[in-house]
Amino acid sequence: MTTTITGVNGIDNIRAATGAVLQVVSYGVAANQASTSSTFADTAITLSITPSSTSSKVLAVVNVNGCYAALGAGSGAYLALQLMRNGVSKQVFAGLGGYTASAAYNGFGSCTSTLLESPSTTSAITYKVQMRNVAAVGTVSIGVGSSVSTITLMEIAG
Repeated sequence: MTTTITGVNGIDNIRAATGAVLQVVSYGVAANQASTSSTFADTAITLSITPSSTSSKVLAVVNVNGCYAALGAGSGAYLALQLMRNGVSKQVFAGLGGYTASAAYNGFGSCTSTLLESPSTTSAITYKVQMRNVAAVGTVSIGVGSSVSTITLMEIAG
């Protein structure tokens, strides 16, 4: 099976085999962000892609680095991250990231998410990562130590 791409981004009538990578966009950010709230909030990890065909799939690969949980008054500080597409949660990952009930803090490196989906559109799609402090105890952080988090989006011919 092939996908015909017509009139998108200056490309006309190119036939790509199913599974071929049509485009790749990537973004890296070194932004230390912290939260004490149990409500999901946007991070600086965000990127858009515009598929060239409604039959295309999008592969999203996210690597959030410098993840950290610091115990406050009480116990049970832990980080949750979710991957959003156009304002809709597509995947929660690191749901209990860095859980710490007795240590002063727990730095646990990175949290990764991979999602393959068929958005069925040729309009721009925005993927972003949100974070929250699940129990609203202590502080959770990403990007600690100037670590770089990345998001990569690939359009795959459907």
